[in-house]
Amino acid sequence: MANTREGRKDRLSSLPDALLLEIISLLPLKSAIKTGALSRRWRHLWTHLNSICVDNLSIGSLTTFDEIMDKLDSPFIHTFTLQLPEDDYDSSNITVLLIDRCIRQICERKVRHLNLAFPKRFSRDAYQALACIFETTSLVLIKWRPEFCTENQKLTGSAFSSSIALPRLKKLDIYIVDWQCGWLSRLIEVCPLLEDLSLMVRFNPYDTVFVHCSSPNLKRLSMSFFNAYSNKVVIDAPKLEYFFARVPKSWTFSFCDKPVSLQEANIEFQDVRVISNEGVILNSKLYEEISNVKILTDISLRFNVLDTFTAFPNLRRLTLKMKPYDNCNSLLQFLALCPVLDALFLDFRYMMSTINDNERWVLPDGASGTTLRRVKRIEIDTSNILSSLKHHYKTYQYFSELVEYMLGNALSLEHFHFTVNGGKKWRKGKEAGGKMENMLCDLIYKCRASSKCKVLFTGHYIAMSRKAGASRAFRRHG
Repeated sequence: MANTREGRKDRLSSLPDALLLEIISLLPLKSAIKTGALSRRWRHLWTHLNSICVDNLSIGSLTTFDEIMDKLDSPFIHTFTLQLPEDDYDSSNITVLLIDRCIRQICERKVRHLNLAFPKRFSRDAYQALACIFETTSLVLIKWRPEFCTENQKLTGSAFSSSIALPRLKKLDIYIVDWQCGWLSRLIEVCPLLEDLSLMVRFNPYDTVFVHCSSPNLKRLSMSFFNAYSNKVVIDAPKLEYFFARVPKSWTFSFCDKPVSLQEANIEFQDVRVISNEGVILNSKLYEEISNVKILTDISLRFNVLDTFTAFPNLRRLTLKMKPYDNCNSLLQFLALCPVLDALFLDFRYMMSTINDNERWVLPDGASGTTLRRVKRIEIDTSNILSSLKHHYKTYQYFSELVEYMLGNALSLEHFHFTVNGGKKWRKGKEAGGKMENMLCDLIYKCRASSKCKVLFTGHYIAMSRKAGASRAFRRHG
C-alpha cells in the first residue's frame, strides 16, 4: 500500500501508528486481524490493539482465540465490546466455553470499559464468567444489555456478594432480571466512585423490595423497576444532578438529604395499564425534595389529587402529560409557583375522554396575572385527541380558551407551536376537521400578546407558520 497505481503516496499508510490503531479498533476483531495482509507495515499493527470488538463467534475455536490473545502485547485492555446476536447463540459447550474464556481473559487484562450484549440465556449457562466481571477492580464502565438473569443462586449467594469489588467504576448501565434487592444495594455500595447509574430491574412480582442507593459521588441516576409492588427506594446521593424514575404506582422514593445539586428530574409512576393517582399521593414529599430542579418532565403529576402544590423557584423547563379530568385552574396555580419558567410543553395526546363541562382556562382566584409573563416557548400537542373526541364543539371551546389564555398572558413569548395532526383523520370527516383547524388557526393568529412571537400550527388538513412581523401563511394538505 506504499503507493497507489498513479504513483501518489498512500495517505492512509502515512498516518502515525497511534491514529491507525484507533481506526482499526473500530473494526470487529476478525476484520482488524485481516488488516495485517495489507502491507508489511500493517502485518503486526493489530497486535498493539487495546480496544477490541467481537461481534459474533466467528473468531474460531478456543485454541484460535487463545492464540489471538497471546499475540496482543498490550498489558491492559481499554475497551472490550461483545455483541452476540440471538441467532448466533446456542447452548453448546463450545459456545459457552468460548464466551467464558473470552470474558475471563479480558478481565485478566485489566479491562476498563466493558460493553456486553448477548442473549439472557447465556447468563444462566456461564455464571462463573459473569461473576468474575464484578471482581475486576480495573473496570471504569460497564454497559450490560439486554438482560442479566440471576436465577442461578451462585450469583447471589453470600460468598459471592462479599467478594464483589468495583473500586474504580464510574458508570454502570445494566438490565437485571430476578434480582435480589439486598444484592443490588450491595452492588451500588461497592462502587465508591460511581457517577452514572442506570438500572432496569424486573423483580419477582411477589417480592417486597427495599433498595438503598447510597453513592457519595453519584451525579446521574436512572431507575426503571417493573413487577414488584408496595416497595421503597431510599437515595443517599448528595451530588445528584439528574434523576429519572419509571416505577409501579405504589413505589415510594425519598432522599436522605435534599439533593441541592439536582438540575433535572423525569418522573413516571405507573402500573401495567394506567397511570395512577396512588403513586402521586404516596410521593407528594418527593416533589418537595426535588423542588430546586431547573428541568422537570412529569407524566404522572395529577393536579386534581393534590391539595397543595410545591413551589419550584428555579424551574425553567416543564413538560407535563395531561390526564383526563386534570383541572385547568389547578395547573395554572401550579404554574404560578414557577416564577422563572421560560419553556412549557403540554402533552394532551393520551387524554382520550370528553372534556368536562366545568373546565375553563381562566385565571384562578388568588393567582397572579404574571403566571406566564416570563415564558418564552410554549408547545401544545393534542395529536389524536381532537380528531377522536365526539363532542367537537366542546373540545374546540376547551382548547380555544387554552390558546387564548396562553397567548394572552405570555407577554415574552417567542415561540408557540400547537399540534393537532396525529396521522388520524377527523371522525366527522374532512369538512368538519378542516373547519375546526381553520378556526384554531384564526384564533392563534389573533391572540398573540407578544409581537415577537413566532407561531406554528400543525394539523391534518392545515399547517400555519407565521414569524414575528410576517403575514400569515397557510399550507393545506391534500
